[in-house]
Amino acid sequence: MEEKGKQERVQDAVDQLCNALDILGLESSVQALDNGCLKRIAKSLAIDYDDVVDNDAWNGINHALVKRVLACGGSSSGGVGSREEEEDRSSKLTPETPERDEPTKTATQKQTPSAPAGVGDDAPSLPVGYKVPEVWNGVQGSGADGGIFGSQNRADADAREERELPVGDHKYQLYSIGTANGIRAAAMLEELGIEYDAWYIDIMKGDQFTTGLMQLNPNAKVPAMRVKNEDESESSFRVFESAHILLHLAETYPERGLVPADQAGRAECLNWLFWSASTTPVIGFGFGHFYRYGPIKIAYAIDRCTMELKRQLSVLDKQLTGRSFVVGESMTIADICIFPWMYALEAGYKAAKFLKLSEYKNVERWMASMLQRPAVQRGIRVNGFAPDAIRERHSPADFGDADN
Repeated sequence: MEEKGKQERVQDAVDQLCNALDILGLESSVQALDNGCLKRIAKSLAIDYDDVVDNDAWNGINHALVKRVLACGGSSSGGVGSREEEEDRSSKLTPETPERDEPTKTATQKQTPSAPAGVGDDAPSLPVGYKVPEVWNGVQGSGADGGIFGSQNRADADAREERELPVGDHKYQLYSIGTANGIRAAAMLEELGIEYDAWYIDIMKGDQFTTGLMQLNPNAKVPAMRVKNEDESESSFRVFESAHILLHLAETYPERGLVPADQAGRAECLNWLFWSASTTPVIGFGFGHFYRYGPIKIAYAIDRCTMELKRQLSVLDKQLTGRSFVVGESMTIADICIFPWMYALEAGYKAAKFLKLSEYKNVERWMASMLQRPAVQRGIRVNGFAPDAIRERHSPADFGDADN
């Protein structure tokens, strides 16, 4: 019974690989299915390699896998090939006797530590048979376009269009879109109750790569903000990176107390501000990309990013134990910085069930409290995507009479 169960597990793995090959339409994949296929089966099931090679059932499974790969276009010519070619390849991949290419080491010989699983030239790859080149020359192969957002990226920092940014009447000119980072800046400005102009930057159309935006942020990211000097005694200046926008505004209006005045409180606030900035790639460019937007679903990538994201959720949940807000009983820029990305997990990535967000009770309570704040509600609407979103914001009246 145990032997049959192991064979069924191998067959399931074979079927999954064949399905992946069908989807990706790979060519020349047969080169990757060498004797290592059987070695990995043996290793994963903790079975002696000799037992795998001598087992007719497993050799039959491996033979079926080779035939399936050939049917997917795995021959060097891109076609199925003749029966003789198929049998020849199959015999090479399922030898009757194992290779003995490692000499037996004596007890006195120095043992070389083996690399961790998944490290080295023989690590499994997707697409099957992919080898890391010595020099990277650009994305290639199935799904390499990067999906809905990644396909816009290039390996250079050049502007792609000559176009100036619009400028309004207020001191603060915000150029943004209602993503998590955009919500940070808009919610902060609304919380302060100061006047500003918010201009919609359509990142799907490449607005971030115009000369005007890249003069404001050479990294071609939003939000970015220009601060106009109203008395013209000094020139205007730029502030980019959303966490920096929060810190700049909080320091400009210290009376609002969004950064604690005492040294210890300020240090703790900045601890969590920069914690949030450092976790953004985990949530957005890691989990969000592979779970929601990636052109192909890769189990390893999703699992790896999910594990780290849930660890960070646990970190935040523990920090909120016995606290109304991240740093204590008063809201700070740490809360404004962290909240939008937690909000994006459910509203943007639709991952509440997948991540079991309801298990993080302190985060859930804090999120509900943040969502009750009028400034946060307005910040979500500015340059946003929901039916009640406002594409541009130039005065409080833009929100409608109910919000004034």
